[in-house]
Amino acid sequence: MDRDIANKIIDFIYTATGMNSIVCDVEGTIVAAKIKSRVGDLHAGARKMLQENLPHIIITAAEEEASGGTVRAGINLPIRHNDELIGSIGIPGDPEKTLLVTKMASGLFSKELRERELLSLLLGHAAQMDSAITTIVSTVEQVNASQAKVSSMVDEVEQLVQASFEDIKTTGEVVETIQSIASNTQMLGLNAAIEAAHAKEAGRGFAIVAEAVRKLSDQSSASVEDIKVTQAHLNESMGRVVDFSKDLTTQTHEQTSATNAIADMVLDLKKISEALMAMTQS
Repeated sequence: MDRDIANKIIDFIYTATGMNSIVCDVEGTIVAAKIKSRVGDLHAGARKMLQENLPHIIITAAEEEASGGTVRAGINLPIRHNDELIGSIGIPGDPEKTLLVTKMASGLFSKELRERELLSLLLGHAAQMDSAITTIVSTVEQVNASQAKVSSMVDEVEQLVQASFEDIKTTGEVVETIQSIASNTQMLGLNAAIEAAHAKEAGRGFAIVAEAVRKLSDQSSASVEDIKVTQAHLNESMGRVVDFSKDLTTQTHEQTSATNAIADMVLDLKKISEALMAMTQS
């Protein structure tokens, strides 16, 4: 038996009708009364009605007079909630005048209990929703932090790739220089061989050196061609890396934007949840 609801209904009956009333628990003990001194007393009529599952206890004015005042005229009705007997409510006075009020009070008691249960259920759902949203907010924040880190790493990779392209360009310039030197060296070797031939026996040693220079020049030219082929392959591969890096950067930024939008919506939902919690608690 909810004493708060019992006292609320007793005060309502007195304010609306001027009638005193009592509420008993399932044992017939008075738990709420307008006359506070009666709280804790055992009400025999209510106890009999509750134990024997009677539909009511009615004492008429004639019965009160016949008892010499040992019993008072009035009516007691059982209070049921969810088909369960939970107590009784009684109003003294002429039963013909108090019956309707007592029936209304009994129904009002069940209504108050139902509303309190629904409110408790709503509060429980609101608490669960608030807890779930809090978890979602935390998860979204973690995802945002991870995506921000990935986005930063992708940007750094893109910068490194661009720097590698610059290095390839520089290498290409060096290769062109080597090729130019090799061509000039080959020409010098050829001229030296011609001059050695003119010198005949005196230029024999010089001819050997000129031939060695020419062969070295040929080897340098061949190496330069190999380097150019390797550079072309590397350039193509790096181009693919750059394209992939750009796509990844775009996708990462788009995902970050989408996640931020979700985070904003979740935060709005969190505010609604907190407002619902405050409303149900108040």
